[in-house]
Amino acid sequence: MSGKPARPEPELEAKSSNWLKAAKRLHVNHEPINHCFRVLCHGCASCRRWWSRGVGGGRVMEFKARRALVAAVAACALLLRAVAPHDVAGPLGCDLCADNWFFILAAGGRSGSTTALSMFRMIPGFELIGEHAGALKRELELHNQYSDLTHPSLAWSHPKIDTHALNCNTQELVKIMIYGTQRAMREPQTRVLGFKEIRYVSWQMLEFLASVFPCARMIFTVREVTDAHVRVRGWSQTQLHEDWARELRLAQAVHERFPNTTSILALEHLSVQLYNDILHNMIGVRNCSFNNIRGANLHGSYTKETPQDEDGRDLQIEQDRQTYLDGECDLSHVNFRLNETEQVERAEIWHALASSRR
Repeated sequence: MSGKPARPEPELEAKSSNWLKAAKRLHVNHEPINHCFRVLCHGCASCRRWWSRGVGGGRVMEFKARRALVAAVAACALLLRAVAPHDVAGPLGCDLCADNWFFILAAGGRSGSTTALSMFRMIPGFELIGEHAGALKRELELHNQYSDLTHPSLAWSHPKIDTHALNCNTQELVKIMIYGTQRAMREPQTRVLGFKEIRYVSWQMLEFLASVFPCARMIFTVREVTDAHVRVRGWSQTQLHEDWARELRLAQAVHERFPNTTSILALEHLSVQLYNDILHNMIGVRNCSFNNIRGANLHGSYTKETPQDEDGRDLQIEQDRQTYLDGECDLSHVNFRLNETEQVERAEIWHALASSRR
């Protein structure tokens, strides 16, 4: 046999390819195809050799090895689909409530959202990022544009848009932002993921977030004294005061309708007890508590952190954890999932709230 890898016969190669395509179509969550490969082939050099060039048996062994491996992956994906919750799995197999999504939404800047981020990201198993310039506003525009493609002419012909698939793609985009280039390492260790942002406290954006992340928990950081003079960069004090007042009313209205899945952190009343109440009661973390508040930006400053320095960020988080957190956190009871009926009811409430304010 020559030193070149054996070339599979077209018929068997096509069958192998079809198996893999079928397996990929059965994707449920957390990349089960890749997960199955890791489980089946972790530490097994022969797997990689079989897949790339066959082992000792020439073409026949290569074909058998390839087909057996692909068949096993397909079977694994089928099993994952079988145990997935069918009532919430969409047409692409994406479960929008598979992850525990957690958002810190500021009702205007300078309202304590960075402090909230610095507090909750120190919980082991939490993967939270900061602002992203309101990037999901453009996602909302795309969703609306796709949904409005109703032109009756042949030139605009297309099938009905799968809005569930769009929501799946948006969740994937947010995961890309959260995990960056370290997803393979960070995702398996993550129990709660999300972000903080100061640009999403509007009825339109909140309804959008609720449709893409139907089981998410939200914190609103607000100012009750809406005419306070603060240090700002690039903001009008007058405009900021108007934003605080408007978005305070919005946050209060949302919390009134969803008291178990949202919380309000008023800057004027921040306390360790308030943070611990959210940690224990709304999120469900046990056996650990905050002992103080890590006040990032609370006195009008801007806390610096080198962009894209994962090691530096992890070191800062670990230092904060040692300083501000007591106990060994137990996240085994953290589960934000809602059943299908609850999801439908929440969607109807969100739509009614948003529609009444347009």
